[in-house]
Amino acid sequence: MNTLTIFFAIGRILSLTPSYDHPVTRFQKILTCLVVTLNFVLTMVSLKCTLGEPQHNFLKKVLFFLTHVNMLIFTCYAPLSVIFWNRESWQKLIDNLKFLVSISSDVAKISRYVQIAIARLILELVIVFLALAYWTKTFGLDFVKFYGIQCFQYCLVNGYNIFVDVVLYILSLQYKCLTNTLSTSTLCDNTLDKIEQNYCFLKDIVDNFNDVFQWSTALVISYTVLYSLHILDFVVVNFMHLQYDLEIKVLVDVVLVVITVIGTLVVILWCDSILTEAAKLLRESYKLQRKCHLLPETRCQRFTKTLKQNFPSFSAAGFFEIKKSTCLGFINTATTFFIVSIQFRTTE
Repeated sequence: MNTLTIFFAIGRILSLTPSYDHPVTRFQKILTCLVVTLNFVLTMVSLKCTLGEPQHNFLKKVLFFLTHVNMLIFTCYAPLSVIFWNRESWQKLIDNLKFLVSISSDVAKISRYVQIAIARLILELVIVFLALAYWTKTFGLDFVKFYGIQCFQYCLVNGYNIFVDVVLYILSLQYKCLTNTLSTSTLCDNTLDKIEQNYCFLKDIVDNFNDVFQWSTALVISYTVLYSLHILDFVVVNFMHLQYDLEIKVLVDVVLVVITVIGTLVVILWCDSILTEAAKLLRESYKLQRKCHLLPETRCQRFTKTLKQNFPSFSAAGFFEIKKSTCLGFINTATTFFIVSIQFRTTE
């Protein structure tokens, strides 16, 4: 599919994915290593400059340090995993995606969704550029020295979310297709065999997905939380001191954090959507057991057992499972921090 080829070509330029049609080349390895090295050096310079600012209190420095160390780990790990330790898993995932697209009855939907994803990438790059231009105009070229590398890292994080989003969307369509097949098709052994085979294949792809993305996703989720808290602290400080140009400063940062939060939430919700579709399929299998006069009872039970044993799950590097309840963690953390931040500021 041309749109996926273009999409992964953009990912290759950003060092977030391999090519859709070609294996990792020596040039890509060299380029990625250079990007990671430059990213590391500039991040260290940024951290040194920013943490040395006397006007930043302890809370702000801790938040800044945690946020940008998290970002540094992600922006080093994600590109290097593409060309080194996850290279085979990446290639397997792309091969599986090609196969899913080739057998899908929703190719037009996939193409349209990828086009939207490309548009999102371009739009977010434009927004980041405008934000950088505003901050540079406000604070001068020193801002680029302190925070310029963070704009690049920000683009990588949000670009990563978009790529994961597309992969999950394709998987979700296939799970929906299986659910529709079971609920609408004429029941027979061949139908169940086909659904079982496809369901187990999708479970293998989910496991492959976890191999490729679990650590990066854990880092992105933790970054989203830390970055949101960092901006929340910024908003609290500005409102308490009523600084000049408050509205514009807050608006710029809020727009950036909203983009990140929405991107991460979309990934979480797509994971949950796949779990929901798998649960629907499992419920249909229970209904099938109540209609066991159409098929041998042992066959229905074996079908349900297969679905249970191959139920998908998405892991953030084993720290927690990615599902809808993860969103509540965002809210709880932000609320707790907001209260602590206000108390901390009022006691200064």
